[in-house]
Amino acid sequence: MSGLQPYVLALVSAVTCAALVPFAKRVAEALGAIDHPDARRLNQTPIPRMGGIAIFGSFIVTLALGFIVASKLGMSTAFNPRGSLAFGAGAVAVFLTGVVDDVKGLRPRTKLLCELLAATLVTAIGGCQLQLLSTPWGSVDIGWWTLPLTIAWIVGITNAVNLLDGMDGLASGVVAIALTAIVAAIGINHASSILAIILIGACVGFLVHNSHPATIFMGDSGSLFLGMSLGVLSTYANVKGSTSFVVAIPLLVVGLPLTDILWAMGRRYVKGLVPTSLHSHAAGLARMFVPDKNHIHHRLLAAGLDQRRATYVLYGIQALASLVALYLVVSWSKPAAPEAPLPATAVVQQPRDQKRD
Repeated sequence: MSGLQPYVLALVSAVTCAALVPFAKRVAEALGAIDHPDARRLNQTPIPRMGGIAIFGSFIVTLALGFIVASKLGMSTAFNPRGSLAFGAGAVAVFLTGVVDDVKGLRPRTKLLCELLAATLVTAIGGCQLQLLSTPWGSVDIGWWTLPLTIAWIVGITNAVNLLDGMDGLASGVVAIALTAIVAAIGINHASSILAIILIGACVGFLVHNSHPATIFMGDSGSLFLGMSLGVLSTYANVKGSTSFVVAIPLLVVGLPLTDILWAMGRRYVKGLVPTSLHSHAAGLARMFVPDKNHIHHRLLAAGLDQRRATYVLYGIQALASLVALYLVVSWSKPAAPEAPLPATAVVQQPRDQKRD
């Protein structure tokens, strides 16, 4: 892709998503997928929560339109059919999981099993695998850990975005920033960039209705889909500089949601923990998946910020982390400066005023 083509994809996706939101609202209301105010939620009025229908729908529509004009967009050769099919299957799996959870509610372990299935499809069949742990000082082949580590990464980011979706416009905005960093890191001609650009447009279009005060939430149907997509695409964040997995870059790209989920899980685990009791450790593991009101955005609200300002602060944190990641992409991918060649023969000049014997 070149020129205005990426922006056309993003624009089509944004307009489609914004146009699909009213339809998503009607579906949510018909199915009773409504977030009513309670002690844990921030909304003061009932709000439908199946905005993921608009996000996922715009992604599919834009991708289909892109393939129709594949010869013009250069998409016909950009995609690996096997990888694309696996990613599509995984995306459908987590989206449908989110839809069921939005309507009926699912147990955390049931959701986790569905996420593991989707991540396994993408890694084992689609070939999205982290084979090297790389730093500027060297690389380590992780061998048979490749598959479980990749699955854990994708599932972790999926849940991180899901937990981040607790404030108007937060999850969609943070994901859009992270995806923008991925596109900048790998370049617009990579297949992953096409997917990322379409998703960026969907997030921006959704923000039209989801910014504070929101009239719709993305729900698990949206957050699980965006989270899995970000988890998969972030593994390619260093393609421009190396085909290996550079640890710091994808970690920074998803810095905010990853920090939030690690903090939440650690906080819940140690709450009331008795180190010498196995039962207490088991209870701590169970608490890790119980929702609470102590996430990063809740802390900012408790500190006195309103929703809009708290969202902007978190946008800024994610943008800063993404800029650091891009700096590392550029600096780590620079070839080492060649050493100046030594002369074939050393030449020593005699002083002009020195006389020969």
